[in-house]
Amino acid sequence: MKFSIISTAEKELLHKIEQSNDSELKLWKVSNIAIPLFTLLLSLASYTFFKSNNRPIEFLSYCNLLLNGAIPMIALNRIGGLGMYLFKYDKSKEKEFGIADTFFLRTKLFFWFLLILILTMCLYLYQVSNNPFKLSYWLIIPLTLSIISVIFSIKVAKHVYLLQETMMENSFYNKLNTESLETQSHLNKKYGNAK
Repeated sequence: MKFSIISTAEKELLHKIEQSNDSELKLWKVSNIAIPLFTLLLSLASYTFFKSNNRPIEFLSYCNLLLNGAIPMIALNRIGGLGMYLFKYDKSKEKEFGIADTFFLRTKLFFWFLLILILTMCLYLYQVSNNPFKLSYWLIIPLTLSIISVIFSIKVAKHVYLLQETMMENSFYNKLNTESLETQSHLNKKYGNAK
């Protein structure tokens, strides 16, 4: 059994919106996953390229580059700008599209959003105030927590992004339009063309 705060019906709604907005989501993934990952890898490559020739490459230097607050900052940036989309929605349009009110889903995401924000800020402050670190097994914990914070922030940010009004319109307007055309076609067959 898998724990989730999002119900099965809410997951189905998000999945349906995701499928209908595939091209927009691909662009979102580039700007929210690929570019930050590329930036992080570029900083590691730059260190390797620009380091002094007489100094050997040290594993600790790479760890300190990763644990300087950069990874938690990626997590904060993923969720930081999406707060305004969380509760900006039109209930009447949701009714028009035939979907249940998303207020409770948005509220659950808000609390996840807030929890991730607070914990990631604490992690960021810890890393910035304690950098450079000394080599020990203890480094695995902040590195793992940093990666987990990015994973959760991307997940929450994706859900919030999918709940934007335009995404929902893209998903359900076509369905409504198709149903309307089918009804019109049925009525035309039954009663003849109204023209």
